[in-house]
Amino acid sequence: NIGEWLDKDYNAHEGEGFYLGSSKGFDEEGNKALIHDILIEDSIIGPGLLGQYIDIKYGSSKVTARNNTIYSTAISYNEEVVKLAGFNNLIENNKFIGSSKSLTRYIHLFNKKTKVPVRVDYRGEKNIPSPTGRDNTIINNVFYTDDPTMKIIEYGLTAKDRASTVFKNNTVKPFSADLLKQIAAFKD
Repeated sequence: NIGEWLDKDYNAHEGEGFYLGSSKGFDEEGNKALIHDILIEDSIIGPGLLGQYIDIKYGSSKVTARNNTIYSTAISYNEEVVKLAGFNNLIENNKFIGSSKSLTRYIHLFNKKTKVPVRVDYRGEKNIPSPTGRDNTIINNVFYTDDPTMKIIEYGLTAKDRASTVFKNNTVKPFSADLLKQIAAFKD
């Protein structure tokens, strides 16, 4: 359970849930984090995080987040619950419960061009700039929201890169009183 309050003197709730890779030193030669083949499964993420609940950074690939329950009810300093700057990742069969006052979207696909990009071997090509934000799959997720106007996904990608995203069978449902009871029970 990531994001729960441990005690009044330990503010673990202020961080992010899963931060995979690194943006530190992203424009510095030789100072890059490459993350591959990670599984985030059957986890309860939140409530109480102030950052992104899942943040998949540049150069990260084949990250699978599935069958998780994500309680995004706290005020966040980010605009999204999940940030996908990596490539070839899968977000599947998750429950997103709630939204906060500062969120504008649940998932943000992001592409960052830099002076010295992370270089990877991908799809038969060697030592190419990391295809950040490309080839991601977001399927079979349920978004229980108290703000039906909030975007489920926002693309910060070119039209060509955006076309590489598989986004299907995602459902938006109302945020109900029963869900509030579940969250209250979890906090206790």
